[in-house]
Amino acid sequence: MGVSGEIDLATGPSVEARVLATVDSVPGGRVVLDLNAVGFLGLRGVAMLRAAADRARATGASLVVVLDPAAPAARALRLVPGRGLTVVAVDVPVADAS
Repeated sequence: MGVSGEIDLATGPSVEARVLATVDSVPGGRVVLDLNAVGFLGLRGVAMLRAAADRARATGASLVVVLDPAAPAARALRLVPGRGLTVVAVDVPVADAS
């Protein structure tokens, strides 16, 4: 699942709803969340990632966050790390291969 644009107070709830619906659709499965096209990741976006990681754990799913260290959203995660959130890939092909 790719996300683009800004994830802030205004857009966070709708993005979170989409991400959580995707997690719920694959109980015990795997969700690959590509954030490389996110230009701004605010605290609401970090909270959304935490909620998605928590939901994935609760349903037995795994959440793979795709994020290049040079992407704008990566800076936000370095400043405010997501509890229980691990970024494990820099692009979708790497995520799919892992």
